Amino acid sequence: MKKARLLPALVLALLFLLPAGCGTRTASAAQPTPAPAETVTASGTAGTLRVQVPDGWRYEVCPKGTLDGSETDFGVKIWPGSGSDSCVQLYWSDSFGVCGTGLKEETLTLAGDSVSAGYYDGDKNWTFLSFQGKNHGIVAWADPNADWFADKGDQLLSMLNTIEWEPAA
Repeated sequence: MKKARLLPALVLALLFLLPAGCGTRTASAAQPTPAPAETVTASGTAGTLRVQVPDGWRYEVCPKGTLDGSETDFGVKIWPGSGSDSCVQLYWSDSFGVCGTGLKEETLTLAGDSVSAGYYDGDKNWTFLSFQGKNHGIVAWADPNADWFADKGDQLLSMLNTIEWEPAA
C-alpha cells in the first residue's frame, strides 16, 4: 500500500521540478544583448562607417593606414571590456582577400546585407565576415580562439547588425 501512495507523490514532484529546470537552462543559455551606448564613427576617403558599441565593450577608432591591412583601410577595433588582448577589427578595405586553405564559408544576413562568414580548419567561430551588398568593402576580422568569443559572440553579432556604411559622394 505504501508504494502505491509514493508513486503519485513522486510523479507530482517531478512535474513541478521539470518546468523549473528547463526554465533555468533556457535563461542561462540566452545571452542578453546590452543596449547600444554609443555610435562610433570611422571616416576615410571611401566613406563613413558607423556601429553601435554597447556598454561593457571598448573601442578604438583607427584612421587610414593604422590597421593591419592595406594603407587605405580604416575602421574600428572593438573588444569586450574584460581585459582581453584580442579585438575585432571592423573596417573598410578596397582589397580584402583570404587564403582558401582550410576555409569553409557560409552566408549570413547582417545589417540588412548578405555577409560571407569564413571559418578555418573546423573552428566553430568565424574568423572573418565580409559584407557583400550595400555594405560592400566592410570586413570584420576576429580571433576565433579568443577567450571571450564563446561567451560574447552573440553580442558581437548583434553589434555588427547595427553597421551603417555611407560611401563617399
